[in-house]
Amino acid sequence: MFSKFNKTSAKWSLAVLALTLVIGCSSLSNPSNQNDLVSNNNSQPSNSNAHQSQPNNTASSESNVPTGQSSSNVQRSIETPRGLIWNPRPAMNNNNSPVPPLVTPFSLYLSPSNSKQLQTSSAETILTLPLTEYTSAGQFNVYLNNYFFSDNWIIYSIFLMNPGMVQPYSNQLRAVNIDSKKDILLTNFYDAGGDFFSIAVKNDWILYSQKTPGPGVSYVNQIAMFNLNNGQKMSVDQNDLKVIPEKNVVNYSKNGQTLTFQLQLGSTTTAFE
Repeated sequence: MFSKFNKTSAKWSLAVLALTLVIGCSSLSNPSNQNDLVSNNNSQPSNSNAHQSQPNNTASSESNVPTGQSSSNVQRSIETPRGLIWNPRPAMNNNNSPVPPLVTPFSLYLSPSNSKQLQTSSAETILTLPLTEYTSAGQFNVYLNNYFFSDNWIIYSIFLMNPGMVQPYSNQLRAVNIDSKKDILLTNFYDAGGDFFSIAVKNDWILYSQKTPGPGVSYVNQIAMFNLNNGQKMSVDQNDLKVIPEKNVVNYSKNGQTLTFQLQLGSTTTAFE
C-alpha cells in the first residue's frame, strides 16, 4: 500500500464579518503572513485563533491585485503555476448580521498571471458554489472559506451557516480540478467547541486529521489520507506520524519510507498530536 502511495505522490473562531465580505470563521482562515487583497479595513476578518500558525511554505502564494485593477470586487487571489486563482465578493443582504445572507453565490476564477485587471468576463470559471444547500436540518447559505493550490487542484473549505447562528452547521473540505472541473468532497469536519481539524499536503495527497473530545479528558484522532487523482483513501495510524511544529510539517513513515506533508490553510499541528 505504501509503495503504491509513494509512486502516486508527488477552529473555527467565528469572525465578525463586514456586511459585504465573508472569508472564514475557522483555523482554515487566511494565515496572518498573507496579505489581504483589499485595503478597506472592513474587508479583513478578525482572527482570534490561538492555535493558528503560519506555514513556512505553501503550494500557492497570496497575490497582490494586478496594476490597474480596482480591488473593490476582488476578495482574494493566490498566485499559482497556472495563473491567478481568485474570487470576487458575492452580493450579500445588509441586515446588520455578522454573517449576512447571500444574494449571489461564491465563485472561483482563473486569470493569467500577467493580468492587469481581474474581471469575470475575461476569466475562466473554475467553480461556482450553490447559493444554498438543503440538509436534514434545513436550508443553509454556502460560504467559501479559504483555498490553496496543489498538483493541478484547488483545495478549498466551505461552511454552511445562516444569520443568527453562532457557528456553522457543518464544514466541508473539497477539491476541484483546474482542468476537468471535477469537484470532490474530501471530508466533512468540525473545528469548534473542543474539536480540532488540520490539513497538510504532499503533491496530490491530502493528509487530514479530525480531533474530537473522548472519554474524560482524552481526545480521539481520526486521521486519513486522500489521493486527489485516483480517489484512493486510507486510514492513517497516529503512531506512523511525527509532528514537527517548528517547521509546520507532519512526517508520515511506513515500511522504511517517509513522506513530508506541509500544513496548509493556517492549520496547526494540534489535530495531529
